[in-house]
Amino acid sequence: MELVASTGTPVKKNTHPKMTPVFALIATILLAGYEEDTLETQVVRGDEAVTRASFPEWTFAMKVWPFDLLFPDTTAEEIQQNLDQAATNGANTVIFYIEEEQMYGTFVDNAGWSTILIKIADLTTQAHTRNLKVIVYLNGLEVMAHDACNTPSTPTLYRNHPDWVQLNIDGTPMTWTCIENDWITHDMEDTWASPYSGFRDLFKSRIADLGAVGLDGVYIDQASLPGMQDLGDEWASSDSSFAAAFQSQYGLAVPTSVDWDSETWRKFIYFRHEVIRDYLGDLADTAWEDDIVPLFESSSNDTLDGTLLANEPAMSVKAGIAYSPEIEPEGDYRAAFRMAKFARDVQPDQPTLYLGWPETLADTIQEFAVTIAFSGNYYPTLESEHPTAEAHRTFGFLDSLRIPVLDRRVPYQEVALIYSVRNKDWSFETEATFDGYVSAFESLARRHIPFRIVPLETLTAADLEGIDSIVLPGVASISDAEFVLLDSHPVIPIGENGTRDEWYTLRDTPLQFTSVISLSALTPNLPFTLTASTETMVEYYTDYTNADQFFLFAFSPSVDGEINLAHTAPLTATVYELDHSPYTITGTTLTISLTSANHHFAIIALPGHEIERVHLPIVLKAQGREN
Repeated sequence: MELVASTGTPVKKNTHPKMTPVFALIATILLAGYEEDTLETQVVRGDEAVTRASFPEWTFAMKVWPFDLLFPDTTAEEIQQNLDQAATNGANTVIFYIEEEQMYGTFVDNAGWSTILIKIADLTTQAHTRNLKVIVYLNGLEVMAHDACNTPSTPTLYRNHPDWVQLNIDGTPMTWTCIENDWITHDMEDTWASPYSGFRDLFKSRIADLGAVGLDGVYIDQASLPGMQDLGDEWASSDSSFAAAFQSQYGLAVPTSVDWDSETWRKFIYFRHEVIRDYLGDLADTAWEDDIVPLFESSSNDTLDGTLLANEPAMSVKAGIAYSPEIEPEGDYRAAFRMAKFARDVQPDQPTLYLGWPETLADTIQEFAVTIAFSGNYYPTLESEHPTAEAHRTFGFLDSLRIPVLDRRVPYQEVALIYSVRNKDWSFETEATFDGYVSAFESLARRHIPFRIVPLETLTAADLEGIDSIVLPGVASISDAEFVLLDSHPVIPIGENGTRDEWYTLRDTPLQFTSVISLSALTPNLPFTLTASTETMVEYYTDYTNADQFFLFAFSPSVDGEINLAHTAPLTATVYELDHSPYTITGTTLTISLTSANHHFAIIALPGHEIERVHLPIVLKAQGREN
């Protein structure tokens, strides 16, 4: 067996001696002598050819530079300077905001929109001459207006279009004025539009205008019901158009109070997810029609906030729109790894664009490591001054990995971990299902089991192809159809499972699975032996042209660590490290150290060619050509 390895993107030890969290490892493994289809059933292919074809290739290889803010008075020279900076730093994509957020005067007001559209057209034209793709950031349902607090005549969404505004279940409009909160300043009005209001048609018309000036992508931020959760729990919406849609679909009136024991309330909570999914899907359809690639951003990711905000990525990502998870780990990089894996796993054949807000250089490199473990795109955002030098290093490192690794990898898994939207919803107050999900994730990750996170609500037989067993972490609510799919494999139940139907009504008799095994009985079924600290998290891939060839990405937030790979036949690995020349290691046991010296970030490829071919160029090995 051969192995080619590589390490990732570190920080210089002498400059940042405390930056020592351990990072990502990529390994590719191929065993000489194995039949070509030995591991074929382990590769998740799904409808990759169909889905990936709908997204242009550039969306899988984005090196994104923040253009900054675009104002009506931004000059052509300022646009040119920002674009030159992006090109100079190795980016191939820029993203820009219209003003600091989505303002009434430049998005809703027609005259203001016409003015800013001219600037957008100029920006797009200039960017394309530099071979840069252009993405615009737009808020999904939020509209702000400066000078609204003390000036009653200032046009705002609530003042000019009160019928467009979300209402809490008690009828309170989802609008705030004269407050300060994170991105909201005291002088503003901050208002959240209803997905069924006239704002929807306005948004679609704005997308069509952007398509007409040649924009490449639209980035739709946080479409929520509503989005100001840190001011208290608000359960929108009860506006007339929203209420009519709920009545039409479920034959029920919007509830007027919170009651988790009520089936009507539970249906309302689930309907809110469906509304946001369909709203984003409608915007995505419009974007595709106008030759714009649609992406959506969500800060709820795989958290309990998804219930409150009705922004559930596990559902929205199925609407033909690429996912950009906003991950703010605040130092918990095991959680960041989990969230990034979730984002990739819920739709593994679509592009993802991770958005983080690291505050230090150490955080920047950690987030880069987590990002490339699951995505071929990178968006090195910082709230403080942008680390220009780091962009050169990380963008260049991505380029070096593109052909041999990033363009070839296909997720490999042996176990499915079920993530359930509604079970997380129904146990919102106790957090029981979410806690069980996180605990199961930790158990699988610490034991280096190859697994994929699979949403229950969109489960199909194809999602379980190549899967040996299924982990059910507190999935009490299971429909009869879902049970048939789940019962086709051995299951590992954790906590309460199958005791309730799809709307959480207690079953007379709990569902009985045909084959039940224990979590402790799981061991990796790999054609090689991998050992590592329980703190090291490993992500497995194979080459899409050869199921016997592996890529392993490993990550550890601890200071030091190592990965050991063993096989009865000798292995040869080429190791790649950021800021260092590649080197090779050979033996029946290979040890790759993740230390402060190599920045805790390694990439290993095991191409599976004959040993004597180890010195061939990596591109040839990755493509499997004979010399």
